[in-house]
Amino acid sequence: MKKTQTCAVAALITPLLTLGSGCVPAQKSTQQEVERERPSAQLTQAETRRSGYLQSTPNRGMQANNLIGAEVRTTGDEDVGSVNDLIIGEEGQIVAVIVGVDGLLGLSQKNVAVNWQDVKRSITSEEMKLRIDVSLDELESAPAFSTGD
Repeated sequence: MKKTQTCAVAALITPLLTLGSGCVPAQKSTQQEVERERPSAQLTQAETRRSGYLQSTPNRGMQANNLIGAEVRTTGDEDVGSVNDLIIGEEGQIVAVIVGVDGLLGLSQKNVAVNWQDVKRSITSEEMKLRIDVSLDELESAPAFSTGD
């Protein structure tokens, strides 16, 4: 008798649970599901930032590999050297570029940290041009950057 009652209760409850659990997900549509249904090319920059992924470099943005190795010149068109590294601040912005300043006759080189705000940038389809408004003599007498290693 108990077995029959247990089977009867199970027979009544099972359809309710099945129907109830099937309805909830059908009514619930999240933003992620909507974005998945849309082609990825239609995602806006704001949506891309929210999701944590970028599909390309933002407008007026640049990649680190475009900066590292770029030649640096003074505004007086003196060849300074090239960018060896970048200093990134707490908020993720470039704070300074480490420029390998060529020494006398190009025999030695020292790294000098140049404030990013002092670097003038011009980007063409072929290259990035970096200029700083100091003389080569000033850079040669500037303190060497220490990595702290």
